[in-house]
Amino acid sequence: MLGQLRILTLYKVHELQSIKPQDSSWLNTISEKLHELYVCECPDLSTLVHSTATISFSCLKKLSISNCPQLQYLFTSFMAKKLMNLEEITIKECESVKEIIAKPEDSTSEAIKFEWLNTIVLDSLPSLICFYSGGDTLQLSSLIKVHIWQCPRMKYFSQGGIDAKSFVGVQMSLNPNDDLFFHEDLNATIREMFQQEVRTSFKSTDEGY
Repeated sequence: MLGQLRILTLYKVHELQSIKPQDSSWLNTISEKLHELYVCECPDLSTLVHSTATISFSCLKKLSISNCPQLQYLFTSFMAKKLMNLEEITIKECESVKEIIAKPEDSTSEAIKFEWLNTIVLDSLPSLICFYSGGDTLQLSSLIKVHIWQCPRMKYFSQGGIDAKSFVGVQMSLNPNDDLFFHEDLNATIREMFQQEVRTSFKSTDEGY
């Protein structure tokens, strides 16, 4: 039965800090067939997949994490390279998350290929600095736009190169009919958004005196 599972929801799982190697025995049964994973209100979760876990999630298409206050990042770039079929990533209301993909100490120069990733939603992440902190190239050939709301500390998207030729802009509001924000490319767009946030903050401070 587990081998036929396509959708998994982890809701209010206390004391779950990450998916660890010792969890692999049962998770390996479902991970390679799983299409959708939802994680919500897991108060102790610090990272979705431990760096030493051998889970593949090779068929995963949709990943959604919300209301996990201790989350620091989702997984390392080593794990990200196994998510070849991922189409959607949504991270909402995780106040401690600083990055979505972390750079491991033994990082290689192999590109991270998200060939089918078309939707990235980053919503209410006050500590978020970037999507990926490493220098590996991100290949995002299907990504058209990124949804970013209430992420005031996000300074850049990635430290490395980004291949996102279809990218047209960032959706900065909940209204899908609002204009997209675009400046040169994905990284430049995020940097310009951050600079605008800084200028707005300084202006508000000056007006307060």
